[in-house]
Amino acid sequence: MTIRLMRQSQFRLLVLDETRPSATQAALASLGLSPRGTEILGWVVNGKTSPEIGLILSIGPRTVHKHLEGIYSRLGVKNRHAAMTMAFEVMRRTSF
Repeated sequence: MTIRLMRQSQFRLLVLDETRPSATQAALASLGLSPRGTEILGWVVNGKTSPEIGLILSIGPRTVHKHLEGIYSRLGVKNRHAAMTMAFEVMRRTSF
């Protein structure tokens, strides 16, 4: 997360910019998910909830949930924690 303070005349604006490292996305792409699935799993790995992911991606939390169901099916897992475990393992293997 990047935090910047912007000043314009008498006003000040605090800008929060949240991004994932590209290496994470590249590692997760090897799981064979769609680009959106890879993106959503990346946010899950970073500890975001479905409502938070929905806000970040400008989609509803229910849409996030439906994407997660597809991710679980594609990865052959039953829940969020199992998907995260698989993602962490892939990221660990590709970090060397």
